[in-house]
Amino acid sequence: MSRQAIAAALARGDLTAGERLVAFSLASFADREQRAWPGASAAGARAALGRSRYLEAREQLVHRGLVVVEHAATGRGRSSTLGLRFASAGPWWEGEIN
Repeated sequence: MSRQAIAAALARGDLTAGERLVAFSLASFADREQRAWPGASAAGARAALGRSRYLEAREQLVHRGLVVVEHAATGRGRSSTLGLRFASAGPWWEGEIN
């Protein structure tokens, strides 16, 4: 889990509800380099979204340049490696993160 990524997701006021849930989900899987590689089913479940709704919202974040697919999944049982640009660029939440 990356506190920086969570702080960045909290500070984004321009996200839809689905995009925000996906951003939080990805932030919970992120490492210190702001990369995450969760399976779509696991990330969708953590966001309380179905797999297809998760992928749709993730694609919107990619389209907006907030997430980049560094290595696309190549088959069953494999996950994409995602760069969380929103976590690297900010803005960040200045309040307390519990």
